[in-house]
Parts: sequence; C-alpha cells; structure tokens
Amino acid sequence: MLKITNIRKTYMTPQLASPQDYVLKGINLEILPGEIFGLIGANGAGKTTLMNIISQITCASGHTVITPEGLRVFEKPGTIEIDGEEIKDLNSLKGKVGYMLDIPASHEFMTAMEYLAYLSAPQGLSKEETTEQNLKLLESVGLTYAKDRRIKGYSRGMKQKMGIAAGLVTNPKVVLMDEPSSALDPQGRHEVIEIIKNLAKEGKVVMLSTHVLSDVEKVCTRVGFLIGGEIKITGPIKEVTQSFNEDAYRIVCKDSIHNMKIVEAAKKAKGFKEAKIKKDGSDVLVFFKEGGRVDILKAIVASGIEIDSISLKQASMEDIFLQTNVRG
Repeated sequence: MLKITNIRKTYMTPQLASPQDYVLKGINLEILPGEIFGLIGANGAGKTTLMNIISQITCASGHTVITPEGLRVFEKPGTIEIDGEEIKDLNSLKGKVGYMLDIPASHEFMTAMEYLAYLSAPQGLSKEETTEQNLKLLESVGLTYAKDRRIKGYSRGMKQKMGIAAGLVTNPKVVLMDEPSSALDPQGRHEVIEIIKNLAKEGKVVMLSTHVLSDVEKVCTRVGFLIGGEIKITGPIKEVTQSFNEDAYRIVCKDSIHNMKIVEAAKKAKGFKEAKIKKDGSDVLVFFKEGGRVDILKAIVASGIEIDSISLKQASMEDIFLQTNVRG
C-alpha cells in the first residue's frame, strides 16, 4: 500500500513561505495494491511534484503554524509510506518505486537489452538471470522484436514502452506514470492501457497522471482531482461521475434539422428547465426540473419527431475536469 500523509511543497524557504506559496497544501491519500489511481489536474497543479516527492527526486516541505497562544511553530514535512515503511531517502526507497516519465530518459546509443542490463547491474544478478529477467520485461511491453535495436531508432511509442520496461527493472511495488500515453496514436494508447491493467493484476500500486481523460475512464479504478494544491474530489470512477451527472436528456435526431422541433416539444412539458443545441448540431440537451424526467420524455414521444437515440446525460472525466477547474 502507498500511504501519503500531509505532504506539502513550496519552492521558497518553508519558514518564510505563506500558504499561497505552497504548490501542495497537505496531500493525504492511500492507494491499495491492485488499484489504478488517476491523478487529474491542470498544468502546474502539482501532479509531477507529488510524484517526484514519492520517488525521492525532491523532498517535501515543512510549514509554519500559529498556535492558539500566538506562537509560530514549524512542523516537519509529511510522510510517504510503502507497506507501512516510511520512505525517508533513496536508501529506504530500495527499488520499491518505478517511475515512468512523460519523456523517458535513456542511453539511446544502447540497444534495449544493453540498457536494461545496465539498469539491472545493482541487483547483483548473474548474466543468465539478467537476460531472462529483461527478456520478460520486453515481452511484457511488446518490444521483444526490437530487443537488439538501438533505442535511438525507436518511434515515440516504442520509447514510451521502453521507459515502462526500464521502470519495472527492480520489480517495484509502486508504479508512477506521468503522462504514459502522451503523443501516442490510438493503437499505442491501447497497448499502454493494457500494460497498465496487467501491472494492477500483478498486485502493484499504480498512480498515473494524464491529460487523456478518456484513458482515465478506461483504466483507472479510482481518481483524485488536484485543485489549488489539494485533492478536493476523490473516489471510484463510477461514484465520482454519478455525483456530477446532470438532470438532462441527450437526444440525437434522425435529421439535425429537427433539433429546434425537439426543443419546442420539450418546452411544453411541465418539467422543462432549459435546452441546448450542440454547436455542430449533433445532439440536443434537454434539462429537466426535479421530478420532471417523465414529463419531458412523454412530450418528446408525443411530438412524433424521429430520433436516433435518447439517453440520460452522463458526466465524463472531461466534463468534471472543466467544472472543477472553473470552481477551483
């Protein structure tokens, strides 16, 4: 389990920093083995900073509090724990965390097998054990066919997979992924999603940050929205989306020329609230008042207008992202 307790970060001297100077303002989070946690936030929200703290690339910050007596007291930084053991430095990390960066770093003049052997050296494995381990890693990310090719000649997608393999050399308990599917085509994203799912099946803790929110919906079991330095919304995907669902029907007409007729028909219902026609004319959103769902449906059916589909509007991760960042 990954446990994050009261993690704060400022790039100023903590004793002199004011609350608004903190990028992270007290992050508390627990992620269980087998979970895939999606960390969502705007650029600059602190997602990469949090991952850097977990992986000991940078350190958390303490902060000053004012006691009821008016005294200024400096509190120590928060803690990171993996399976109950506090991670204080690189020595205590001991390969427990695998970190896949947005743009994976590697010695591009090496082949995949050479690079993985180089990363495996501190493990003290025999040559045969190293070869066996690294062939399995390349197989898990679909790069066996390119094992003897220099990384310099890899495509962006292949380098992304190579970065995942490199991060798994120590068989870490916690896997951090910063934009794992950025700049990949749909096929590449699909392949990376399957790799992530397999890591969770192996019982690893997976935390990923991405702006491809459709991928979050496909792969994550739980999400957290990082807004203003705090995780303000968190929970299982289904629960979070349901909490943002609006009372509305999404209606697609056989012919978009009938969109206005749908609006006029809906306006006759007692439960009507408002209607919006999408700019490209692809669908109509009809919002209803509390208890007005059936009235709206009856009015649309009675109109006799041919429709392709009618469904209750479901909030997507993108909808929630836009709403929360406006609110935040």
